[in-house]
Amino acid sequence: MGQMGQYRAPSKKRRYLIIAVSIQVPPIIWVLVIMFVVKVAEDQNAKTVQAEVKHILRDIYKAQENYHAANGVFASGPDCFSALGWGPEGNISYSYYCGSDMIEATRKFWVCDFDPPTPSRTGFPIYGVGNVDPDLQCDVWTIDEKGNLENVERDLWFP
Repeated sequence: MGQMGQYRAPSKKRRYLIIAVSIQVPPIIWVLVIMFVVKVAEDQNAKTVQAEVKHILRDIYKAQENYHAANGVFASGPDCFSALGWGPEGNISYSYYCGSDMIEATRKFWVCDFDPPTPSRTGFPIYGVGNVDPDLQCDVWTIDEKGNLENVERDLWFP
């Protein structure tokens, strides 16, 4: 009868186990939280950089439209960008491909290997390629002659 309301302290061995678990769990949780926060910050930076590629591809598309209106064909070949009269303003984070012409990124975050498809005789599609975070995955954007902008290879963890 005397056992019902009595408190029994955990054994010495059990106390050490409780202390060890309480010391080990919080650092693991903090490491996971920090890793998650760092990844979210990287992806936010990547989205900012992606705004650049969208803007530039739309500019190149407009230059292609103007060239087509004046010449009846789209610019292509090894001098595509000079035929369009287009060049980047300042540093760029992506490399751009038009026909067999390429303008290389001046601000590379990480190396990105990209083999563009065989150039089209029409100069389309135009590609923007970069690597916006520290992995091997490239971020590949394209725009076609109808102005359709598409992210064909994503380099982001979050959509």
